[in-house]
Amino acid sequence: MVDAGFAVASAYDAVMGFGPLRIVNRTVVGIAKDGTIVYYRHGMPATDEILAAF
Repeated sequence: MVDAGFAVASAYDAVMGFGPLRIVNRTVVGIAKDGTIVYYRHGMPATDEILAAF
């Protein structure tokens, strides 16, 4: 597993729990060059929507 312990997914509120089972909820995060989050959405947003945030 790349994100052992769900550390990164948890930081972006992308972990869903079902009793003892935990899975990553698809989440798109756009981060600008200066490190600010300019886009954040769970699910599968359209590419145009993501690009418009930048």
